[in-house]
Amino acid sequence: MKIYNSNLGAATRALRVILSLKQVSIKIIDIDMASGENRNSSFLKINPAGVLPCLELDNGKVIGEVNAIAEYLDEIYPKNLISGSTPEERAETRMRMRQCDWLVIVPLANAFRHGRGKKFFSGRINIYESLSDPSLKLAKDGMEWINTHLQENKYLCGLRISYADIVFYSMIKFLLEAIRISVKIDFPYLYNYIEKLDLHEGIGNIK
Repeated sequence: MKIYNSNLGAATRALRVILSLKQVSIKIIDIDMASGENRNSSFLKINPAGVLPCLELDNGKVIGEVNAIAEYLDEIYPKNLISGSTPEERAETRMRMRQCDWLVIVPLANAFRHGRGKKFFSGRINIYESLSDPSLKLAKDGMEWINTHLQENKYLCGLRISYADIVFYSMIKFLLEAIRISVKIDFPYLYNYIEKLDLHEGIGNIK
């Protein structure tokens, strides 16, 4: 197996954290996303979606999206599980990941892509500057919901860390810094959650 990675981007960082926590060693091939190598015809033959990270299996099958890769790795390496150890826990992890994606990460990413990040994404996607501000407002609505949830929960799934935490933490930390907004005042429980994972050995220290 081999993983196609980039040092640019939050999703690829999340997968590196997952590999570290699971103590799994897989061959890594770096792709220069800044130059658009992931959009070149040679890479699109490997992963037509052009997204990173992705995992190429020994039989040539390619799995994209860090969530799917995390679950696959738990299936074949059932040590240090990050999806959950029961059907109920795995369902909860998927639910929390889905909520974080749609309530916060997707609108926050759109706010960045069509706003401060438009120079980088121009030519890669269609840019609609009018999407940036309303997307940011939607993301803040989602952060309010997450903030309330974290008021009574240590992690997204209660007391256990899951890949939902790793992906959400990596994505929101990157996007908040990219958009240059702080959540310390308006969303204190979310802020404390990010700070806690910053200090978590095996998560915050992985670059």
